[in-house]
Order: sequence, then C-alpha cells, then structure tokens
Amino acid sequence: MRARCSKIALGALLCVAFEGGAAADDEQVKADGPVVAFELAGDAVVVRVDAHESFVKIGCRAQSFTTLGTRAYALCNGATWSTGSDSTVVIVEAQPAPHVLERHALGGHVVSLTVIDGVVSARSASGVKPLADYERPTVTALPHERTLSLHAPQYWADQPQPVIAKPAEVHGVELGIAATGGIGVASPVAAFSLFDASFVYRSPALLYVAAYGTFGAGTAAFDAGTILTGPVGGDVQVAVGEAVVGIDTRFVAAGIGAGVAMMEDGYDLEPLVVLRGRVGDRDRFAVSWHFAFATGGPTPIGMFGGMLEFRLGSRWWLGVEAELGNEGYGRLMLDARHRLIGDGGHRTLDLRLGAGLAYITTSSNAVVTPSNGVTPNMPCLTQFSQGGTEGSCLGTNANYFGPALSLGLVWRP
Repeated sequence: MRARCSKIALGALLCVAFEGGAAADDEQVKADGPVVAFELAGDAVVVRVDAHESFVKIGCRAQSFTTLGTRAYALCNGATWSTGSDSTVVIVEAQPAPHVLERHALGGHVVSLTVIDGVVSARSASGVKPLADYERPTVTALPHERTLSLHAPQYWADQPQPVIAKPAEVHGVELGIAATGGIGVASPVAAFSLFDASFVYRSPALLYVAAYGTFGAGTAAFDAGTILTGPVGGDVQVAVGEAVVGIDTRFVAAGIGAGVAMMEDGYDLEPLVVLRGRVGDRDRFAVSWHFAFATGGPTPIGMFGGMLEFRLGSRWWLGVEAELGNEGYGRLMLDARHRLIGDGGHRTLDLRLGAGLAYITTSSNAVVTPSNGVTPNMPCLTQFSQGGTEGSCLGTNANYFGPALSLGLVWRP
C-alpha cells in the first residue's frame, strides 16, 4: 500500500510517503533554503541536503516513519534502550548538520506516526493524538552516535563503534622509575634486583634531552673464596649511566648520546656510545630500541635492547621487552601498562607491571704481584691456574638467573 499527500505552505512542498508501515520518503523545498529530504534505510535515516547525502544511525529498525520540516521522526517498538517503554521515537534533525536530536520513550504502545494539520501525531489502540500528548518518562541517548558519509565503510556495521580519542600532545618533563626483583637459580641460589630510573624533557620544538640509569646487585653473602673457586658474593655488580639528545615527534623519535657502564669483565668502567629511538605512536602502537657500544675493553657490545607495545583499550597497553649484552644484566619481560591518571599529556601517571626472566652476571678481576710469569689483572681462576700466588681477587664469579617481576611508575607532571 502506498499513499501520498502534499501540502503547500509558505512556499514549501512537503511530501510524505509510507510503504508497508516501515519506509517513507519526504521531499521539502524551502524557498529561501536548501532542499531537504529524508529516507528510511534499515537502522539509519538517509538525509539529503541539496545534492549531499548522509546516513544517521538511529540504532533500531523503525516500524513507522514521518517527517516535518527539517526533522524526521522514526518509531521503534521494543525496549531497545532498556527504558521500560515499549515504544521509542527517534528525532533526526537535518540542520546545521544531520544528527540525532532527541530520543523519547513513550507511554503505551504506539503503532504508527503521521502528520495531521502540521502536527506530528501518533496512533495507538486508543486512537490518534499529538505526539506531545504522550507521556515521556525518560529521555535516552546512545553512546558514540555520529553521522556517517554514504560511502563510509563503518555504515555497514550493525552498531556504531566506539572512537578512541586522539592522544594528547606529549611535551615537558617525564620521570620514570622501576624495580625488578628475581630469584637466581644458578649458584648461589639467591635473590637479585635491578633499579631503573629515567628523566626526559621534550620541548615543543620536538627536541628532547634524557638521562637513564640502571643499578643492580645480587644478595648472596660475599665470600672471598679459595684458590680453586675464587670469590663468591653479592656486592654491587651493575652500574650504568647514559645521557641522550635527539628529536621526538608523535610517530618517530631518535637520539644519540654517551654513557659509562661497569662491564661484566669486572669493575672497569668503560665509555659508551648510545643510540635510542622509537617508531610509532607511543600511546597506540610503538617499537622502541636501545643500543650501547663500548669504546674500550675486549668487546664493543654494551647492550642491545628494545620494546614493542600496543594499546588494548582506553587505559591499558601490552608489550614485550628484551635487553641483552655485556653490562652485567639482561631480561626478557612481558609488560602491561595501565593509565591511573590523566590523558597522556600532562598530569599523567602510568603504572607498569612486568613478568619474565632476568639475570645479573659478572667475572672477577685479580690484582696480583707478577710472579711465575703471571699477567696482572686476569680473571681470578685464570690467575690461579697459571701459578699466581700473591694478591687478591675482587668482584664475584656468581651468576644470578631466574624468574623475575617488575613494578614501575611513569609520571608526566
């Protein structure tokens, strides 16, 4: 069944069409404005303003539909929004941009909508009366409502999808601190710990300066050892400091710097050349890296490391971190980050949690008086095996490797 009605008033032509109680077309020509027309399309209303078309999702399939002026009225039956009402009217406004204007839960069951003498009316079992006369116990709105272009692929989804806001611009000071603790299962079996601290300043001009430090130790009691074993102990074994300058944008960061580290050959501090960088949005998906090269000693490899991190939700991230090298420590951790406060710019506090494997390891140095052809400053066991009889051993030959947990905070004041 198809019915048409037309009415000319104040230079405007209004045409309303019904088909099967579930579709209607409206064409209105305003003498001093654009041509506005509406069409029902599944769970959306097509809004035509002159030659431009937009789809406005209404969140339900309408049983009846009518228009008046620059507004369309769609009737949905069933408690779609848990309002306690069987009938809900969704009002779509075409100006200044197509959008859902209001949602009204109606008292009683309404079967259809119509326009009588320029007034939107509703038909129920008791008859026809103006829509304004129906009880409206609640006014509801759907989250994430938005107007979609005709060709936007999101239109074909069953429901509107939530939109994650653009991350806030990050500049100014960032402070980080983290502690990692583990149980070494090698000899001796004992606890070990690592502490990481960072200071980063990002200027609005995309330049940044940063300082990083890592310190750690095993906790086994120090034992001077014997000629056969050398020392076994828990004195300080990891000490690394770095300073970096570079550029930092939303999607790319790169910096170069210098540092010093206590290498695992003993207590010798060696200068470092440091490279740090990142590719990707730090609060969406990012891959970062950390390389350090020693400028002296038997090996140029200081530390190779990196992290991959991606967003799980509005306040959760998941990542994996790895660091390996000759600076006396290493780790392979699965990390989670949770935003406690803020939006990612200023006054933001993030909590970091990690679980995985870590280690601390060193070799001992010998301080000896040359005798029997022994070369000074050799590893303890080598020194003794070559006949050294005088001097002492410093450091430890203990390796701490095992499961570890980490806890940290990142603060942007």
